[in-house]
Amino acid sequence: MIVDKDTKIYVGGTLIKEVYQGENKIYDNIPYIKLNYLESDGVQYINTGIIPNSKIKINVKYQALPLSVQPSDYPELFGSLNDWWGPGFTYVHYRKASNSLDVVFSDDDLALARVVPFDNREHTLSIQYQQVIFDGVKYTNPYQLVATMKYPIYLFMGNVLGQPQSTLTGSCSKIYYFQIWNDNILVRDFIPVLDKQGIPCFYDKVTKTCFYNQGEGQFIYG
Repeated sequence: MIVDKDTKIYVGGTLIKEVYQGENKIYDNIPYIKLNYLESDGVQYINTGIIPNSKIKINVKYQALPLSVQPSDYPELFGSLNDWWGPGFTYVHYRKASNSLDVVFSDDDLALARVVPFDNREHTLSIQYQQVIFDGVKYTNPYQLVATMKYPIYLFMGNVLGQPQSTLTGSCSKIYYFQIWNDNILVRDFIPVLDKQGIPCFYDKVTKTCFYNQGEGQFIYG
């Protein structure tokens, strides 16, 4: 951007960019513009870099789009799978056949399957060792999470054998926030943002790093 006079850009009363004599000056006191959510159409995903273990806790606020628009057979809100048929599963997906939400957080593929009927409203979900809290309601998990997961959690689709599987696990979902705790230590605290270049991504308040789409296209946002 070339201008012949001073130009200052404010967001919420905070100066984030100043242009003077044709040069951009970016202010680090606000590295992003906060959004309400990021939305995937089934081919975008985020690599959290965190491999699940028995001490992991996950908090997420999400909204699934209707099953009729889900692009894959097993659309996952997030997931990490050691293999298609185990052992080793950590995922949340929308089961089309039974119109339900499946929460699987163990070495048994049926653990906590069909927790609640599926719908496309906003929900909060908290998952940890032998317990799931869905919209404030507790569900006890009789199974134990396998402690030998191999691959990091992906958001908006499953990480299967270290690879994104958009055609099989990609989901049309909105995520409003996503937190990962490891042994009671917050290791990821994702919020949806536009970075300084206007690219939609998740900003991690723990590492102070932007995590970008690793798939195709670009996230929808709002």
